[in-house]
Amino acid sequence: AGRSSEVVSSNIANALTPGYGVRQLGLSSSQLGGVQINGVMRNVDPGLLSDKRQAEASFANATARTSFLTDLENTIGLPDEPNSLAARFAELESNLVVAAARPDAPERLEGVVNSARDLIGLISRTSNEVQEARSQADRSLGIEIDRLSTALNSVKEVNERITRTQALGGDTSALEDNR
Repeated sequence: AGRSSEVVSSNIANALTPGYGVRQLGLSSSQLGGVQINGVMRNVDPGLLSDKRQAEASFANATARTSFLTDLENTIGLPDEPNSLAARFAELESNLVVAAARPDAPERLEGVVNSARDLIGLISRTSNEVQEARSQADRSLGIEIDRLSTALNSVKEVNERITRTQALGGDTSALEDNR
């Protein structure tokens, strides 16, 4: 009864703890009469846990892609915006048509040069933004690889502790939660 109360209180106390698996006592009848505790069973659905991890990874991927594309959209602009890439191309094309009609007019040629300069500046800024985003992604990837390596080492250590605890006949539920 005492062990059962301990398991129930642990379940209640850790109900909102991430990674906690609800526990139950494994009971059987004893040959001497009464009840024997066979161990503490941890109730976790591995399929559901796997789906949760996959969903979290997919969400993180989608968030990173959305962030990059939003930044790129802000740099390039939407087609109907006056300073967008499309508007700059249209302005250059228009100035080329005007200059072609009267190539001897310096102000028209100057308009073409200014439009081309604006377009090149936007393309250069966009290129710099993409390169910066790539550098940031490379840095983030390195950080995540280091985190993963550290986490895998931690899991290895916890697995070793689980093996030792099982060999000694101890309860591994808390270690499994940690893992």
